[in-house]
Amino acid sequence: MKARILGTLTLLLALVALPGRPVDAATAPTDTPPGQGWYLAVVNHGPRGDYGIEPKRQRLVLVAPDGDQRTLLARRAGGYRNVRLVDWSPDGDTALLLTGREGDSTAITVDVATGHTTRTSLPRNAASVVLAPDGGGLLVAAFGDSSGEPMYRLAWDGTRSRLEARMNAAALPSADGGTLLTNGTGWHQKVVRVLSATDGSVVRRIHVDGHCQPVSWWDDHRALLTCDDDLALLDPATGDLTRLTSRHDRRIGDYGHLDARRIASGLYVEVAGACGYQFLGRKGHDGRVTKVRVPHALGNVLLLGAAADRLVIEHARSCDGSAPRSVIARFDPVSGRERALVRLPRSEDFGSILAYGERQPLGY
Repeated sequence: MKARILGTLTLLLALVALPGRPVDAATAPTDTPPGQGWYLAVVNHGPRGDYGIEPKRQRLVLVAPDGDQRTLLARRAGGYRNVRLVDWSPDGDTALLLTGREGDSTAITVDVATGHTTRTSLPRNAASVVLAPDGGGLLVAAFGDSSGEPMYRLAWDGTRSRLEARMNAAALPSADGGTLLTNGTGWHQKVVRVLSATDGSVVRRIHVDGHCQPVSWWDDHRALLTCDDDLALLDPATGDLTRLTSRHDRRIGDYGHLDARRIASGLYVEVAGACGYQFLGRKGHDGRVTKVRVPHALGNVLLLGAAADRLVIEHARSCDGSAPRSVIARFDPVSGRERALVRLPRSEDFGSILAYGERQPLGY
């Protein structure tokens, strides 16, 4: 018996020691399924470089509303072995990671309950990927040209079916997964299209007063869009477009609005500053967006979610070199009080963080 155990340990140590071989390890099955207020994130671990952490290891973690972390997957990283989290099914059951280089990438689906992984090779022309809304495979956008980016469905058995329409920049699956919301095929087109998620045919064209593209679903009926440098809400069923923001104060470095959340104290905006810097703003009664001071924020402040009178924010590295500790926090913008849910050590930072129940757009 001792010899068998020693032999098994020797084999495991040899596998771990093999240079250049990525090792994936899943944790034990989860006890509590995720729900509203949960987040899924990639955590990078390694030395700090000029552009943040240079990952040597990565973890896929679930973050509960109280900040408790549960590791679903741990793996070696470095270079083209790094993974990116690109989608999380609205029911919380499946996560989608991408790894590899352009033209030679692999999709990794993770069963959130068990940590079990399945790998799917992607075509060489794949530019972006999300989970197909019906769960039957992947939705892929290929590299395109001036006429837009072709889309197709990739079934789990590798079968590809081309969608009829092309997209430009982003296509957002509807809440029920039956349609895709996207803009026109060119930046000059002032139109939003509703496409069938099955074959890509155009269900409806909605004329808008600018170049708009979808960001996320605001509620059960309306989508949040970026329209030029502003934010707007669109009801695809009625075609009604309502501008959320329309004024920019260059004195505070407001060059555009990327995302928003509404809580009891008002509308809060993720603002694009100079050189890719992002900060938190609040829309006032006069329509102006003013900067909100977040204690201890050195780099970017990103919006993750909201509940009642609190925002959920991330402290992240910014392009000017500011490298704060990576934090997920619950923040009261009225009192300025912040409670950190997760504070990573200096040798770690977050990759992408996705909220439970939110559809992710295909594209960028």
